[in-house]
Amino acid sequence: MPEAVGVSVPQGGWALGLLVLSEILLVTLGVAVGWPLAFGLGAAIFLFWKMGPDSRAPFLACMVYSAFTLYTGGHLTRDLGIMFAFGLCALVLALREYRRRGWTIPRSPLADALALWLAVTLLGCLYGLARGNSLKDMGVEMAGALGLMAAFFSPLWRARRGAPKTALAAVIVLTYASALFGLFFFFLYKRRLGDAWFSPIPPMGAMVLLCVSLYSPRGWVRIGAALLSFVPLMNLLLSFTRGYWLGFIAGLAALGAAYLYGEQKRGSAWTLLRFLAVAVLAGGLALGLSQRFIGGEIGSSVARRFGSSFSSQVNGNTYSNIVRLSEYAATWKQILASPVTGYGPGAMLNVKDPIIGIQIRQPFVHQMILWQWFKFGLAGLAVMFWLLWVSCRESLLETRRSTEWWKRAAAASIFANTVMVAVICATNYSLNEVFVAIPLSFLWGFLLPVREANGVISNEWEVSS
Repeated sequence: MPEAVGVSVPQGGWALGLLVLSEILLVTLGVAVGWPLAFGLGAAIFLFWKMGPDSRAPFLACMVYSAFTLYTGGHLTRDLGIMFAFGLCALVLALREYRRRGWTIPRSPLADALALWLAVTLLGCLYGLARGNSLKDMGVEMAGALGLMAAFFSPLWRARRGAPKTALAAVIVLTYASALFGLFFFFLYKRRLGDAWFSPIPPMGAMVLLCVSLYSPRGWVRIGAALLSFVPLMNLLLSFTRGYWLGFIAGLAALGAAYLYGEQKRGSAWTLLRFLAVAVLAGGLALGLSQRFIGGEIGSSVARRFGSSFSSQVNGNTYSNIVRLSEYAATWKQILASPVTGYGPGAMLNVKDPIIGIQIRQPFVHQMILWQWFKFGLAGLAVMFWLLWVSCRESLLETRRSTEWWKRAAAASIFANTVMVAVICATNYSLNEVFVAIPLSFLWGFLLPVREANGVISNEWEVSS
């Protein structure tokens, strides 16, 4: 039997807890005063001292760092470089651990879809280089696309009993860190912010908490998890991002469908109704606290913002609608000129601002279907649809296959979060942002099978060897 790699579970658990706490403090300090390199190196040294040659340490540092990477902060190249260093270190250690354990990832629908995504991404990069696209923008876009490879780190967590639960706990703590990060700056600047301040991470973590609330057999866990979701829900509410709101609503509907599909027992509908009541209570708590600390008519502001989702009349709430319609028209025009191959990552769009009337060159479009088609052609578009479909299908099947409640809750959260991100991508390019791609793919990875050293293929979330 291959030699076990890494530290014992208690030591590793303490290290993971200290990792998350230290990263929360260091990230906040680093973003505030501009010392990300110092805190990144400090966190890496601490993790290696505490955990030894374990891929979990640099991978979690990479994932946490990605959650606070500001695309509009003026230091994106530097921050992605630091994140890349953590990721490269994690990759080297992960390959070493796979080899020592004698593990491989066999073919499966999800593994095949991820492999196709990687192939299309690398081919698109070569095509973009041949076209002479912007190297800086290409690097930014490749970071987001390659972030979906984080799924291949997840199987290594199965070698430590209880580690998958620790991974889900780390996602929840990361959610709180991200949510509080955004709320702090909202209260500081008294205005709506975007980027990593209000990213899809808080609603993703809220969905995990709500899944725990729905599936747990213990009443105090159900109520506690639902109430804990009010902080990320408050972040979601104050993001004033209609795509996030629509995505979260779709994710909740997907969660209800996954629960009814997976449980298939008497009382499931009644349990779902009780869960919805507690979820509404958590949402009401988030709205009430927002009203208490910020003042004003938060409820009416949210209603006006949400109601403007499909309007094209010129006002403050619909300006982004009009701009994005202009983006879509410009992108579609360029797609029709090269529908098969696309233009490669780093390609630029020529968009005319419909309000100001000036021409703008930009590398992005706020719509993932158009983004993927424009950058990677028809092959990239087909692979994206296939990857999302496979992730939804595999996670939905897992809700019925698993016997332990926390595994069914985790599978339901993967399904609901995938649906949520897919809906968000109808008005954004979130799947190409590192603070979405890495944590979402990390959850996907628990659905991958593992071929152990003895040749047995295991779908269990905790492997004994």
